Amino acid sequence: LKNKTSGLDKDYATQWSYGKAETFSLMIPNIKGGASDLLINNKKAIATIEPKYRRALYEAQINQYWGDQPFTSGAVYTGAFVVFLFILGLFIVKGKYKWFLLIATIISILLAWGKNFMWLSDIFLDYFPGYNKFRAVSMILVIAELSIPILAVITLYEIYKKPTIIKENKKWFFISLALTAGLALLFWLMPTTFFSFFSAKELEEFSKQAGQKGLDEFLNIIETARIAVFKADVIRSFLFIIIGAGLIYLWSFFKLHKTVFLLALPVIFAADLIPVTNRYLNKDNYVNKKIIDNPFPISKADEIILNDKEAYFRVYNMTVNTFNDASTSYYHKSVGGYHGAKLKKYQEFIDYVLIPEITTFYSVIKNNPTDSSLKAALYNMKGFNMLNTKYIIYNKDAPPLLNPYALGNAWFINNIKIVPDANTEITEVANIDPSNTVVVDKRYEHLFVNKDIKRDTNAKIMLISYKPNCLEYKVENLKHTHLAVFSDIFYPNGWNAYLDGQIVPHFRVNYLFRAMIMPPGNHSVIFKFEPKIFYIGERISLVGSILLYLTLLTTLYWQIRRKRKKC
Repeated sequence: LKNKTSGLDKDYATQWSYGKAETFSLMIPNIKGGASDLLINNKKAIATIEPKYRRALYEAQINQYWGDQPFTSGAVYTGAFVVFLFILGLFIVKGKYKWFLLIATIISILLAWGKNFMWLSDIFLDYFPGYNKFRAVSMILVIAELSIPILAVITLYEIYKKPTIIKENKKWFFISLALTAGLALLFWLMPTTFFSFFSAKELEEFSKQAGQKGLDEFLNIIETARIAVFKADVIRSFLFIIIGAGLIYLWSFFKLHKTVFLLALPVIFAADLIPVTNRYLNKDNYVNKKIIDNPFPISKADEIILNDKEAYFRVYNMTVNTFNDASTSYYHKSVGGYHGAKLKKYQEFIDYVLIPEITTFYSVIKNNPTDSSLKAALYNMKGFNMLNTKYIIYNKDAPPLLNPYALGNAWFINNIKIVPDANTEITEVANIDPSNTVVVDKRYEHLFVNKDIKRDTNAKIMLISYKPNCLEYKVENLKHTHLAVFSDIFYPNGWNAYLDGQIVPHFRVNYLFRAMIMPPGNHSVIFKFEPKIFYIGERISLVGSILLYLTLLTTLYWQIRRKRKKC
């Protein structure tokens, strides 16, 4: 229970926690190696590695990033000279605003540490509205990325406005230089004194291999290569701070010409920041317009699936990282994809149901399955079958697998299994035949108490119209009360269920899916997304627009009237 919040679980929200030592990336970008990539691809690293060891590093898939996060697209870097100005500003800038900026910076850094400073993260995850909806606490560093440059700019303005301010605060100038350039120089001279060049996960893995022949030599090679990457950026930041501080010193003590000072500043900032930016956003990220018009060339598997004219089914693409890649969704409705704000229930369904099914299915696929073993594997993909996963792409250049056990857009069941809570509900999904049985949390039991639910063999339920915000079904031949399961996610906030035009209750089954009780007869069932907040906002917007136009017309009327009176 300590791990639970009203949003994401704490261990999930804090997966991307910035390491304490990694915080120096604000001043030195590659303090932990930069973006996740193979170490062998780094030019500075490879220059230190003898050719005979390069293949071993490649085969071991050694990463150039050795920080605490699972992986990263790059460091949070504000600029070496910018950090120097920020520190200097804390000493020489007067007024209360610098303290607000300092507090914002410190809180941002401490929260970005996440699980490495958990007591503060606990407070925010438990008590600050909306905070537990973010899936990566390191995102909060955007505040430091704003507050640090703001104070740096204020500092520069004070120095420009009053050049003698550095003379008057000579001690603080050199203390700021020591805290930035001096610290960088110490890092360069004694890297292993201040930093480890292996992540905690790597150390754990290597400890399991302790005693293996050549392991120590291999670790020394990795450390040497990473130190080369580290030292290159440390000395880089050191030089930018010295150059920037030197410019300020000349301005203050030797009355450097104003034009030279004003032209040199942007050159220093650009020379520092643009090359670091180009590490992550460069010509490789820009592509020909023709490619943008067709970003995902259609494959043979895609063509076959697109020939299926059924309105609504899902596709599982094994050839990509299913739940971190959205390319499949370009042509199909995918069980996977990616979004930074996934529904919590669906993410948990992925973790506890779909991922284990994928692991089992993949082990079958890679061992040349027989027709019977393949069918058995498809039958046991219960989560995928409930999601109406009709096709599985295992090779883009081959026809996709047609899944005969996909349960369709909706189906009726015979048996209801009541469980005490949601945790039991998700674990029991693996133990049922979803085509015939559902697992229901006890909180919904009152909806079908004293109802004799049966499934008629001739009963039919068909999707006849599909839109993302409106799904319409036709129900026929119900001789008894039925329970229908719909292959869509139960999300009560805004979704309404209509039976023959009347709003009726619907509820959750099998942890994720919609269900509805239906009386005997033929029916029309419609699910509509009708969030009240949208319609309220729409009306407020309309009233606001009317008032704005009335105000403009009234102002125009009085202006015209005033001019006529003057005439």
